[in-house]
Amino acid sequence: MVHIPIDLTRIEPEKSIDRYSLTRSEGQQKKRRLEAIELEEPSIGMAELKKAITSWRTEFDTHMTALEEQSRCHTTML
Repeated sequence: MVHIPIDLTRIEPEKSIDRYSLTRSEGQQKKRRLEAIELEEPSIGMAELKKAITSWRTEFDTHMTALEEQSRCHTTML
């Protein structure tokens, strides 16, 4: 059996954490990420996006209609 000593002494930071500076730093990082995204070229144009959404909506509606009809077949009126 191997004994591994564990030191459970809590170590306090030398100075307190400044929550304001953390928030400000996180905000700056988020702002830089958003700016980087804005500079990138869009991977799909608006026309293609609208067409894809319309196609998806049509497919979804068709699927929901089929599920409703299937549900009606399995529903028993009491």
